[in-house]
Amino acid sequence: MNNYKCMKIYKRKFVICLLLSLIYSFFNVLGYLVYNKLDVLQIMLLFFSNCILFFIICFFLMSKLFIPKNKNGKLYKIKYFKTTVIIILFLLSLPAFIASFPGVFSYDAPYQVTQFLTGKLSNYQPFLVSVFLYSIISIGKIVFSSYEIGLALFIVIQMFICFYVVASLLEYLKSKNVSSIILVLIILFFGLFPINNMFIVNSGKDTLFSYFFLLFSIYNVKMVDNPKLFFSKNSNLIKYILLCLVVLFYRNNMIYVWFITILVYIFIFKDYQKQFRVILIFTILPYFIVCYPLYTFLNVTNDNTREMMSIPAQSITRIYLKHKDEFNSKDMNMMKYYFGDENIRLLKRRYRPYNSDNTKFSIGHNRLASNSFGFVRLFVNLSVRYPKEFFETCIYNTIGYWYPGLKYNKKYFEPQKYIEYNNTDTDSSFKIKRYKFIPFLSDYYLKLGESNDNVNYLGVFKFLGNLGFILWCYLFLIFYAIYKRRYKVFLMLLPLILVFFTNLLGPVALFRYVYYLLICMPLFIVLIIDGKKVNL
Repeated sequence: MNNYKCMKIYKRKFVICLLLSLIYSFFNVLGYLVYNKLDVLQIMLLFFSNCILFFIICFFLMSKLFIPKNKNGKLYKIKYFKTTVIIILFLLSLPAFIASFPGVFSYDAPYQVTQFLTGKLSNYQPFLVSVFLYSIISIGKIVFSSYEIGLALFIVIQMFICFYVVASLLEYLKSKNVSSIILVLIILFFGLFPINNMFIVNSGKDTLFSYFFLLFSIYNVKMVDNPKLFFSKNSNLIKYILLCLVVLFYRNNMIYVWFITILVYIFIFKDYQKQFRVILIFTILPYFIVCYPLYTFLNVTNDNTREMMSIPAQSITRIYLKHKDEFNSKDMNMMKYYFGDENIRLLKRRYRPYNSDNTKFSIGHNRLASNSFGFVRLFVNLSVRYPKEFFETCIYNTIGYWYPGLKYNKKYFEPQKYIEYNNTDTDSSFKIKRYKFIPFLSDYYLKLGESNDNVNYLGVFKFLGNLGFILWCYLFLIFYAIYKRRYKVFLMLLPLILVFFTNLLGPVALFRYVYYLLICMPLFIVLIIDGKKVNL
């Protein structure tokens, strides 16, 4: 009987590893073919060699993976654990802050601030997030007559918020008796890993969103793990609702992620219908009151429709550039309606296969907002007629997320950077001056973020800077959970999976959009590998 059980386990592991290896090989070969031409025999050899190698690695890891048991280390005896962790993380990250003083003012942050100087308020970048950023920076200007001090104040506040989240993660893992060795490694990861250092001093909204999303994931894990215990305290319900509102206001597409997640939880946790209805009502009402009546009163425009049309805009543009001679009068009239004659003439020069920013901003916002259905209909009609170009668009726009062999050079990201470290230049007179108090460290971050050799500056840890590698780590964890029959983990991972799918519809595959994947890894690695830590 024991031999029979062993054979069943062995067969299950073999099938799961083989399935994962086939999926990996398919996407790896697909990504390779984007940059290289191979004949059929070479493609087959590459596919099977990748499959065999990845299968061996997966089979070995699924046999050997384990999380060390706690041996009552010194971390468990610290009285003020969370405060101590926050102080340690701040001290570890302090050199990065000093080297980048007063902070990195890049990505969307300059545009979020300058809208208040011009009076053209917009929810294209989440408006309440912009208000928070501008308010803190303005304090520095009002009190110290310096926007630089205001930005430094914002970065310090951001650092303590992020480190509080990490301390909450460690406290949760500590409550599950995770080894002190693992806890120390997590502290070192968040305090010393260069990519974390670069994001922690960056004023772009993606940093705080990612850490709030990590806290959101911790609460979801607690809820799914033991809903009876979680809902036994009203304070947990209130904190969860507030956290839901924070993540919703930090990223516009989170409304879809959150809504689907709550509906699934309502369906699964039938004994807690009342609690989830309370979450649903007291989250969605404030959100829509703010986004519509309040924003309308403040003359804040909700112009994020173009962001949602990144893939359609890119597909239409690619099809037009390759097959414009085949367009009928109806197609051309629709093109002229949405893009305008001048933008159509510039499409060839603006088009970037890997980045849809140029093409989506070529669309007339007002016409798209007033008739978005017509634009979708144009996209569907053209994609059905030219499916090859549609699939090519999807591959080019998402390849950075799933192909580990992608080279993160300027040609790929143009006009974006791997991770921006220089302040973003804008047309506004609003500027933030930077000081290189630790020149060698500042130069290192600049090379890591904006040079062609970027991830190579991470040395032996460069795999953690590869988006494709991070995704395949998650896929391995998912298949490992299936192998161990830990299906409850899918409810814990649901928000993360959903928000990642919204990223696939975004304009370009950038690290900042999926930074949450990197910092959520410690939580899910521990939970999935050692299912005994939770009720999996």
